Amino acid sequence: MPASVVIYEDNESLRRSIELLLQTDKQFSIVGSFADCNKVKHQMNELHPQLVIMDIDMPGMLGTEAVGLIKDTDPGILVVMHTVFEDDGKLFEALCAGANGYLLKKTSPEKFIEYLYEVLDGGAPMSPGIAKKGDRYTQPPCKRLFL
Repeated sequence: MPASVVIYEDNESLRRSIELLLQTDKQFSIVGSFADCNKVKHQMNELHPQLVIMDIDMPGMLGTEAVGLIKDTDPGILVVMHTVFEDDGKLFEALCAGANGYLLKKTSPEKFIEYLYEVLDGGAPMSPGIAKKGDRYTQPPCKRLFL
């Protein structure tokens, strides 16, 4: 049975591209696609996705805020951040909010699909440049990581 996916991306062209990419793979079923995450709790309760692809810089509510609401609604929903932000602060915010992966928008379509499979298999994929930053964290661990 394919994994049900919800996409949150305010760039319509990119959102449609992600939809088209996932539609080429029988392991994914898109159950929702939105330009903002202002109704994220309602959408999670209505759509019950297995996987959410979330942009960080969204109109209204930020993607990192939405991740916390998603995890509060159902901690089992997997969330992969899909963003242009490579800075440590955004990465740390996303992980503290409960994100299961952090992928840059410059990730190739082939790798993107591979990383989504990885998160569905219990992994925590990160674009290579982001993964290298992990050794530099000096901030205290966030509360959500230990819930």
